[in-house]
Amino acid sequence: MFGRSVTSPDLGTSSSVPTRGCVDEFWQRLIGERHIYAALEFGTLDPENGRRVLREDHWLAKNPDADPDLARAIRLRLREHYDPRSEDWREMILWRSRQVHRQMVEGLRSSG
Repeated sequence: MFGRSVTSPDLGTSSSVPTRGCVDEFWQRLIGERHIYAALEFGTLDPENGRRVLREDHWLAKNPDADPDLARAIRLRLREHYDPRSEDWREMILWRSRQVHRQMVEGLRSSG
């Protein structure tokens, strides 16, 4: 339904790691294979930057009395990593989200 762009942590084709205890497992037990559980994930910056901003954020959580300007800068870097402010980025995310919705609707129509 979604084409070759689908990846799976369980198959090792995703940059995400396999997770357990998710809502997907609940639905799997309840209704079996009659469901589609999809999560749209959009990579932003390189993984090393992600590790860096997460380390800074963890450090900030352990140091609540940190300099307010430093704390603000850390929060800004974290937000920018996971939610870039550029209009190009936001436009790409909106386009891809609409594409996936269209693929889903078309796939459900053709399976009925």
